[in-house]
Amino acid sequence: MADKQHKFSNNVDGMFYVDEHCVLCGKCVEVAPDHFRLEKTEAHVFRQPMDQEEMDKCFSAMRQCPSHSIGCDGPCEGEHEKDHMWSLTNNL
Repeated sequence: MADKQHKFSNNVDGMFYVDEHCVLCGKCVEVAPDHFRLEKTEAHVFRQPMDQEEMDKCFSAMRQCPSHSIGCDGPCEGEHEKDHMWSLTNNL
């Protein structure tokens, strides 16, 4: 699970972030290229979602992250975190 205490400093302020457990696979950029950016040493959120469609893409990136390095902080916690945990336990 992503840890907001260890998120990369290049993440823009807002709900989604990438933490230092990122393995630089690029999946987040593949799923939500308008929100995630991959650099040489980290991935980060460069633009937060502005509507439900964009939020769904960010949640999809979070669910598909192999290192569970994408986190959600704030109003998106709770129900979507349950969805994320469900996908983790059912993809084992």
